[in-house]
Amino acid sequence: MNYTIKNEKITATVSSLGAELISVVGDDGFEYIWDSTGTEFWDGHAPVLFPACGRTLNNTYTYKGVSYEMVAHGFAPRSEFSLVEKSDDRLVLSLTPTDEIKARNYPFDFELVAEFRVKENRLFANFTVHNRDKVELPYMFGWHPAFTLEGVGGSSIYDFTVAFKNVDSVTWHPLQNGPFVNPVGKPYPLKNSAYPLHEKEIYENDTMIFVGAGCECLLSAPMERHGVKMSYSENIPYFCIWKEPSSEARYVCLEPWGNVPSGGDAPEVYETKTMARLPVGKSEVYAFEVEFFAK
Repeated sequence: MNYTIKNEKITATVSSLGAELISVVGDDGFEYIWDSTGTEFWDGHAPVLFPACGRTLNNTYTYKGVSYEMVAHGFAPRSEFSLVEKSDDRLVLSLTPTDEIKARNYPFDFELVAEFRVKENRLFANFTVHNRDKVELPYMFGWHPAFTLEGVGGSSIYDFTVAFKNVDSVTWHPLQNGPFVNPVGKPYPLKNSAYPLHEKEIYENDTMIFVGAGCECLLSAPMERHGVKMSYSENIPYFCIWKEPSSEARYVCLEPWGNVPSGGDAPEVYETKTMARLPVGKSEVYAFEVEFFAK
């Protein structure tokens, strides 16, 4: 089911499937979120990644000697969230594990709460992980929003940049072993604190993860009226830029992640895997603010 929240500036639509933001339309009718309808490209919009970011070797991991299935980016994007609260400008959805999830995917009691709120031309998205279990909760969290590069002002996708705030150099984690991320990064300089979307790394290596890129970025192009500014909480240290290589795929994904995924060179064991570990009875909030503007 789709839910809509709005004010006089923006209208946002969120699906109960995965608590996925599927549309943000400005008061001038411009759609800021990628819509794959009628295209051959990626069919996502803004999936919530939990309890995995990226891929797991053979789509499996072990915990206390038992093997479980974990598909790319976890099961949250494929799970139905329940409605908790809805008003004109605010929406709260919740995910708790089913018996099947606990037996097949993730043997832990948890709650993942997704809250969306609009104010003026901004969307606030808060995702809260609650540990409802009697043991420490191992998990990864990330957000995977895709923003349109429609270019109504005549720009190509290569005219857009992702600019950070006062950042001259970041750490880049390229892919290895096919679709897996190399956990060892290397320095990557930024000119004027910005990453141009024509840079070869985004096309030749399919993904980039920046470390220490600050908690704010701006997606814009000189000839375009529309742009997006994203900020996020300091407990999200990684930032991924991803898009399809084709110039016809007019979108880019700007993805703050809590952890870098494994490199795909060894079986994954949740007792030792590098990931967040939430104590019993505790919660962790991942907060985002996205400003949708027209110059």
